[in-house]
Amino acid sequence: MNETKKKGSSMNKLLIGLALTVSFAAQAQESSSALPAAGAPTTQTSTTTVADAKPAAAKKWGASAGLQAWAHQADVRKNGGGAVIDSLNYVGLSNKLTDKIKVEARHNFQLRTKNDEQLAADADNAATAEYLGALNSDNGEESTYRTFEPTLHASYKSDLAILGAAPMSFGARYYIPIEGSPEGDKHSNGILRLQTSLSWDLNPKINIEMAGQTRLYMNTASNPKAAVGSDSVLRYIVGPAVTYNFNDTLNAYYTPYLDMRTTGHQRGNFTKADVTNTLAQEVGLNITVGPVTINPAYFTVATRSADTEGYKGAGEDENSEIDLNIIGSF
Repeated sequence: MNETKKKGSSMNKLLIGLALTVSFAAQAQESSSALPAAGAPTTQTSTTTVADAKPAAAKKWGASAGLQAWAHQADVRKNGGGAVIDSLNYVGLSNKLTDKIKVEARHNFQLRTKNDEQLAADADNAATAEYLGALNSDNGEESTYRTFEPTLHASYKSDLAILGAAPMSFGARYYIPIEGSPEGDKHSNGILRLQTSLSWDLNPKINIEMAGQTRLYMNTASNPKAAVGSDSVLRYIVGPAVTYNFNDTLNAYYTPYLDMRTTGHQRGNFTKADVTNTLAQEVGLNITVGPVTINPAYFTVATRSADTEGYKGAGEDENSEIDLNIIGSF
């Protein structure tokens, strides 16, 4: 779910954030035995016996990279191929400490096809400018690049299986505030993110997943945003995902999820979403081509305010976007 989106529309989505964290890994493996050459007599023997042969070393190190791009639906409908494209991207290095534990460090950065100056000058595209928010590039108003918080990741594959689901996995992530990044600009102590999910294979074609995620935005007294001040924000995201597998390389999914943020948790009120309260929906495809996963998707969000009884705005151009995620594994 992408950290840059307004109205709770973050895109490093539950499916992608929980199920598509991938790594590039390349490691040469050497065999300690020599196989007989083709056509060699059956009486030929190997210089190494089967008992002496050693298993290939497990892959320890890997690299990761990903592109998460989106365009505002109102902008696409109005300007077609000329719509502003925003993206959150990363490159990283990972290490598999054990069969169950993996750690990773990532460099994250945002790219946009228009800078703040160009977007502000486009008076006919005010809705898109509001939806995307200011880039606030750390390289100046004319730049289309912004540094995001580097992140430290840890994942654990457990043997815990409950309610008939597959064994659970747990993930943790820490966003390090640095100068020029969004959290650095707020003088915060960073963001701590925890996530897990339950997954059931109903049959070879259909999978159901229930995912949950929390993020703690650790604001400090020097936060320049007076509306939030030093109150830390707790964000909790929960929802199901239904996936239909056409084959080993193609599946389709639908996921609705609640995305709520509150400062009330500091006073023991975990249920009051006093910052945002949204219901997001996403439908998309996962296409695997060799080591690459391509994920086109449609995303829309509805908002519930304190004076309304239901969620409003789902499907409207102003609250929707077209997404494309590309993640590779080598």
